[in-house]
Amino acid sequence: MFEHFFKKDDENSCIVHIQSGSGGIDSRNWIVILSKMYIKWANLNKLNVNIKSSFSLESNKNKNIILEIDGMYSYGLFKTEKGIHKLIRKSPFNFWKRHTSFGSVDIYKKNAFNYEKIDNIDYKDIKISFCKSSGHGGQHINKTKSSVILKHIPTGIISKSQDTKSQNKNKNIAFNKLKYKLNKININNIENNKKFLYNLKSNISWSGDYKRFYIFDNSIIKDLKTGITTKNVKYILNGNIEIFVEKSLKLNI
Repeated sequence: MFEHFFKKDDENSCIVHIQSGSGGIDSRNWIVILSKMYIKWANLNKLNVNIKSSFSLESNKNKNIILEIDGMYSYGLFKTEKGIHKLIRKSPFNFWKRHTSFGSVDIYKKNAFNYEKIDNIDYKDIKISFCKSSGHGGQHINKTKSSVILKHIPTGIISKSQDTKSQNKNKNIAFNKLKYKLNKININNIENNKKFLYNLKSNISWSGDYKRFYIFDNSIIKDLKTGITTKNVKYILNGNIEIFVEKSLKLNI
């Protein structure tokens, strides 16, 4: 299976965000079932799982379940599960009437939510310019090219210093300013990612990016992305989703 991982991001740990859609308590119960399936799949692949939900997985109060999956190629394995998972069954909460429930699954790279302070900047990512300092400072500061301008090529961020008469000291000051700016942007991006993660989606129902149908009455699971249909419902819900994952990786979907 691992021969199908081409992107460096595939090696990352990941966050699995499962959210209930239309269907009330049935959908909340459905995302608990999905969560347990993913936990079992992670355990089968010797990956560590941390449950971030505010309620127990034995409760049907969850509208939002977040799993942190740690281990090599977690993101590469789980990214294939993204989409809406639809369940059709006789509801145990509504007099066993036929009921449709929806759960949305999103997968994120875990490092998009972890802050790592930037201490070193690759010189290959920096364009350095020198020029004469402007403003006050006497003849010496204006005649020599002591002012330093740094441009961080990947982000376009510019940092400059003409604080001293020494070009070398100004370069160090400019680098420290650049690291400060990059760290500040990094923190802001992570906070925005967290807000996005915890915001509940609307309209998880009949229209959307469907991944898989589960029809308990007929003991059928149909994966719309890969075209695979199986009647081994209990086996799949016990975490054995490798038939879908492997085919998705082969098809690069």
